[in-house]
Amino acid sequence: MLRVSIGWLALYALLAGAQAGELSYPLYIGNAQPIQDEFGRNLLGACTTAIDQCDRVEVLISTDGQIYPPASDGTPDPRNILLEDGVTAIGNHTSAELTNSGLFGFSIKTNKPLPGTKLFVRAFNAKDRGTASFYGDSAIINLGFNAVYIISITNMIALDSNDGDGEGMNNSWEKSLGTDPNKADTDGDGLSDDQERRAGTDPLDAQSSLVMAEIRLGSNNRPLIAWASVEGKRYQLEYTGTDLRLNPTYVNVSLVITAAGAVSEVSVSEEVLNQTGQYRVRLVEN
Repeated sequence: MLRVSIGWLALYALLAGAQAGELSYPLYIGNAQPIQDEFGRNLLGACTTAIDQCDRVEVLISTDGQIYPPASDGTPDPRNILLEDGVTAIGNHTSAELTNSGLFGFSIKTNKPLPGTKLFVRAFNAKDRGTASFYGDSAIINLGFNAVYIISITNMIALDSNDGDGEGMNNSWEKSLGTDPNKADTDGDGLSDDQERRAGTDPLDAQSSLVMAEIRLGSNNRPLIAWASVEGKRYQLEYTGTDLRLNPTYVNVSLVITAAGAVSEVSVSEEVLNQTGQYRVRLVEN
């Protein structure tokens, strides 16, 4: 990353000198921080791969200084116009050593927009609009006489915010996960697709779910309750002695724990375990 930053600075110095000598100079737009998808992974692409096989990046003109959401198929709002030759991709104009870095570069020398033009960058999580499910926008760039502009995109937005099956997860997430947008529980394991997304389990695999798997004695002869978990997710064990048909209130019987692997466990006292009631593992999301 340091080498990339130095490269941008050297390029800027070169172009500034060209501008002072009244030579034609290109406009460069790029980023220094990786653009990441809805899962927090770097967008895909490399300079050694054809642009149309890398995650799509667009440079658009804002006719009124505002950025408007695209249609669900990625088509820009009429007030946001794709710059002529304004399509690039992740990996373009980056080092050959970088692969799937979330970085890109864009350059244009002819038909450059005039100073005062308002531009922004839009990145998609796929190689084309039609297969994308999420996108992200930069802030507005108000063109001046600089040759280089560094942008950042820090948030991915659903292209289709509708919820076809009403289970709480929008259609863009359904597309990203490969689940059925018209079926609340694609794998039929009793957990909705949205619950599985939040828990980090696989909504396409009925064997992957958040369930208590085992009650056993630990090395100190204290009972342990274990369950399948996802590394990095946070959980808390809860208990109720009330009939489940009566909308019971649960109480915490463990601290919040952060999973370190595929199985998590907590120790509980025999007094607690011997009570008649129900235990559950709650996913802690805040």
